[in-house]
Amino acid sequence: MSEPNDAVRITLHFCALCNESIPQADVDSGRAQRRKDRWVCVSCERAMSASAAQTATAAAAGSSASAAGAASSDAPHAAATFGPAAGREFVAPAGGGAHANRGSSSGAAGVLVGTLALCVAIGGLAWWRWQRGEDQRADAARLATLVEESRRRDSDAERALGLERAAREALEHALLAAKGEAREAADAVRSAASEGTAKLASDLDGLRGTLASLDARLAAAVSKAELDALAGEAQSARDELSSLAKKLVELEERQLAAPAAVAVEAPAEPEQPTWYPAAQKLKSPDFSARWTAVQELGDSGDPAVVAYLVPVLLGDSDVFVRLAAARVLGDLGSLEAVEALITALGDEHSTVRENAYVSLRKLTKKDLPFDAQSDDVAERQRRIKAWQDWWKKAREGGSTP
Repeated sequence: MSEPNDAVRITLHFCALCNESIPQADVDSGRAQRRKDRWVCVSCERAMSASAAQTATAAAAGSSASAAGAASSDAPHAAATFGPAAGREFVAPAGGGAHANRGSSSGAAGVLVGTLALCVAIGGLAWWRWQRGEDQRADAARLATLVEESRRRDSDAERALGLERAAREALEHALLAAKGEAREAADAVRSAASEGTAKLASDLDGLRGTLASLDARLAAAVSKAELDALAGEAQSARDELSSLAKKLVELEERQLAAPAAVAVEAPAEPEQPTWYPAAQKLKSPDFSARWTAVQELGDSGDPAVVAYLVPVLLGDSDVFVRLAAARVLGDLGSLEAVEALITALGDEHSTVRENAYVSLRKLTKKDLPFDAQSDDVAERQRRIKAWQDWWKKAREGGSTP
């Protein structure tokens, strides 16, 4: 009697992709797919369906293996035949683990999915680094453009300043030359007037002597013919004397008027303060030049510059120039700027209103409420009216700071 057979023959199918065993239950239920002569496990089938990077034709090479022998019913053990990929046989104890390799199959599928996720993550990281590099290059290009624009503006401002300096020097040379020419002309007029006056005075004295001699001879004349002749000569001398006297008067009048005329043509130029060139730059069409001029006038510390800064505060087209003027007027400490600062509380930009309010409090030592950031125009106008009324009473009552 043969010994009972304690082993059974089990045919295992291995996945053509992960080379893991495929449970018989997946084969029976159809969850494991058979593609031509190759089997694909459930995990690899899901991974291929979910990953866009895999293609349907990327299957591992292998051939299907079939069972290669049969053992007799009383053989003590069964022979195992192994094929290259499709199916392999091995002897397992009866009732043994037909699904022994199910865990390893799931682990391989997880490794594949993790590998795909890692590839996606690496691709995303590479794209992020590339995008970051592009952003950095764009920022660097914008920064270079801004720097170049700033340099160009500085160069233009320096060139304009040089032209203005050259024009001012040329004007000063022209004024000096005009003054010299005016002085020479005045000296020439005075010299000519002096010479003309001396000659006329000499001629006048000679005529007076002649007239006196004629009068004496006229008085001594005895005959009528001699008297008539002397009378004619005396009348001619009187006429010439009258003409010379008129010329002398006209010459003296011209001599007195000549210095005044010269003074009108070339009046003495008052000495300009050192900040005067900066005040002239307030007329520049370049807002940066006007802003720089406001700063220079403020640095002078001279209250006389208030007259130049008030029109800038109330009428300049650039908000930054008006803002600078509001701040500088407060630093100069002149009450002449109070009315303009009160008016500037109504500026369309809140930054200008804020700086005007700070300067106003600094000058007047008064802390009337005003919200420069408020959007309520009517409320701001009421506050401005309160400042105006207070300032009017303070000036009339002599209680200004």
